[in-house]
Amino acid sequence: MRNLSKNPDQNLNALWWDLVEEYQMIKRPTGRSEPDWAAKIHFTMAPVYYHNYMLGELLASQFQAYIAKNVLKAGPYDSISYVNENAVGDYLKKNVFSVGT
Repeated sequence: MRNLSKNPDQNLNALWWDLVEEYQMIKRPTGRSEPDWAAKIHFTMAPVYYHNYMLGELLASQFQAYIAKNVLKAGPYDSISYVNENAVGDYLKKNVFSVGT
């Protein structure tokens, strides 16, 4: 994001596709010359938003680890599922969702 906004007069589409190829490993379409970078709401309407995805993943990973160990009593290498596990819903209702009421 910083490189995209550092110099707004640069070829933003070329930079966008350079970054997409590097980080997402998606090849740019051959012969395409459209402002694809501008189609991302994160750049045009909600800058510096991508970090929220990482914060969400961090929180989800912490919940997953805690619930697996303390609610489902699963070992570190056990395969777990939340299907038909009322204890998981009870834990979330009591310890997460009730705080917001």
